[in-house]
Amino acid sequence: MSNSKSHNTVRWLMESAIMIAIGTMLSEFPKIDFPLGGGLTICSMLPLVLISWRYGVGRGLIAAAAYSLLQLVLGLNNVQYATSALMAAGIVLLDYVIPYTLIGLAGMFRGKAKGPRLGLVLGIVLFIVAPAAITNLIVGEYDDHTLAWNIVDGILRVAVFVFYIWLIGRMEDIRRMFMYHGAEHKAIHCFEHGLPMTPENARQFPRLHVRCGTAFLIMVMVIAILVYTIFPLNAIISGFGVPDGLPKLVLVIVARIVLMPVIAGISYEITVKWAGSHPDNPLVKVILWPGMQMQYLTTHEPDDSQMECAIAAMQTVLAREDAEAAKAAKAPSAA
Repeated sequence: MSNSKSHNTVRWLMESAIMIAIGTMLSEFPKIDFPLGGGLTICSMLPLVLISWRYGVGRGLIAAAAYSLLQLVLGLNNVQYATSALMAAGIVLLDYVIPYTLIGLAGMFRGKAKGPRLGLVLGIVLFIVAPAAITNLIVGEYDDHTLAWNIVDGILRVAVFVFYIWLIGRMEDIRRMFMYHGAEHKAIHCFEHGLPMTPENARQFPRLHVRCGTAFLIMVMVIAILVYTIFPLNAIISGFGVPDGLPKLVLVIVARIVLMPVIAGISYEITVKWAGSHPDNPLVKVILWPGMQMQYLTTHEPDDSQMECAIAAMQTVLAREDAEAAKAAKAPSAA
């Protein structure tokens, strides 16, 4: 098996395990009960749909079959109501194995919905929907425990992010990308200290940097807790009489998605604009400490070829900026 196929298989196995776990947790969430029996859970099938959509019918069916067996184990008590072996087999097949496995056929509809749009959906499920649903299970209704709800939700979101970064960092391709990430930071440090841009000069600097996107992402998650807490969502819930359960949870999730641009803007101003301009400020060091520690996962020490690549990229950017500055200086001023 080629390296690319092997890495793709490992990625599929890891993502399937994560999505099966999320689907299982969502299946335990309070459901909408039907009058004649049965009910509807909240998005518990969506993680499996995403796996099939991402990797195709074959691998989607395998992941869905694994999920069906897990649900069967969790629901074994239902089999005891069978009055015969034939009925027990029917419960196993018709209530668990067949319906859950068929979710894997969602891959038939993939195509134009791949790429950034699917990545956006995966991001929303992993970092907004799943933490919110789990928090609702742990804490209870949002408006009854608002502060605790937002803190637990934020902690879960950070935990999912850290685990996800650690997990993908085990893959060889991602590990090499993190080495290039470290090389990029060293090259920037070298330039900012005014030294000739050589691998020897750049290597002496740390692989962490205050304006790293990793620190920005951690700041987004911290600022999110504050913004969600002060946002008057409880007034909206009481004003419109939103009922407990699924309707209220959906409103909370929608509010989180809508507020993301605001949170990202605040985080950008703090991490990139302010902290990036005052790296030696003691307060900056305290605020950015979590994001700086996270960079130990997203950067690795580069080899010489990666250092040379980072320096060449940096020099190309600098040359382009100099050319644009010269062009702007030659342009006639406006009357």
